[in-house]
Amino acid sequence: MPDFFAKKFIILIFPCLFLIVSCQKQTEKDIESFKKDAQAVAEFNRINQVIGRGQYLSQTDIDSLNKIREKYPQNPNVRLLMQSALIKREDWQAAVDFINQIPENERTEDEKKNLAKILVKLGRYEETLQTVTPLLEKTPENIELISISSNALMNLGRYEEAGNQLDKVWNEILNQNKADEVTMRGMIWFYQKNYDKAVETLNKAVGINPESVAAYNSLARVYAAQGNAEKAEEFSKKVQSVFDKMTADSQKKAKFVADAKNLEEAFKGKRYEEAVTLAKTMLPDAEAEDKFVLYQFLANSYQALGKMKEAQDALAEAEKLKNQK
Repeated sequence: MPDFFAKKFIILIFPCLFLIVSCQKQTEKDIESFKKDAQAVAEFNRINQVIGRGQYLSQTDIDSLNKIREKYPQNPNVRLLMQSALIKREDWQAAVDFINQIPENERTEDEKKNLAKILVKLGRYEETLQTVTPLLEKTPENIELISISSNALMNLGRYEEAGNQLDKVWNEILNQNKADEVTMRGMIWFYQKNYDKAVETLNKAVGINPESVAAYNSLARVYAAQGNAEKAEEFSKKVQSVFDKMTADSQKKAKFVADAKNLEEAFKGKRYEEAVTLAKTMLPDAEAEDKFVLYQFLANSYQALGKMKEAQDALAEAEKLKNQK
């Protein structure tokens, strides 16, 4: 009888082992094949740089990256960059759907962490805890994971648990100048109606980052709750002051992102003349990486309008930029 069960167990376990080995081999194959694909590597690096520099990430970039992912679906670096791209564009649901397509037992720790970060952004706090808790059990002092978990707990009204988690690594949070986590701790004190501790903690956040809108806004809320209208007004004005201090560069970037979204919508809606006008307006202030994308939009728009010479000229400019990388 024991031999019978042992044989049955071996028969059941063998297909599982085969699947794991098969997945590992496919991952290794995709990694090696990707390394040899010079065009895919160059495009991967370009998009990675766009994200790293905080530049505008267009739908064209997403489509291009998606083609690489379809070609090398088991390459973990390609998968992670795709997730980073969707997060960069704040396309939260698409990012969740993307990660959920990956079988749970095949997800990397970084992918699980990405999922937790996105779920908390979507306000799906119970799911966030289900995702982040097993990761915290492995690395209980990881500040990023604690921050995600505490955020979810705070929004679920579980203030004591949220505060306790932050308190366990409080010295490290201060040593690393984590203004966001300090602000969160201050807000937890606020929700617990410990206004003195809230003010003390939020002032620490301001000390770390004197341009923190979140910290100033939180202080205004605490003082308002205390009935101190003068102090509440003082910190409300500081919030406005920080906004007013936005540099011309930041304002340009904000305008560029808005124009880029309008450009995408115009092109998608087949309003090609409008797309051409927008792209040409954006070119003078665009950085090299963004200019490359804008010239591609121009080329495609001109082609759709039947203006083949202009399309070729735009493609030539895009090619020049590509060769300069």
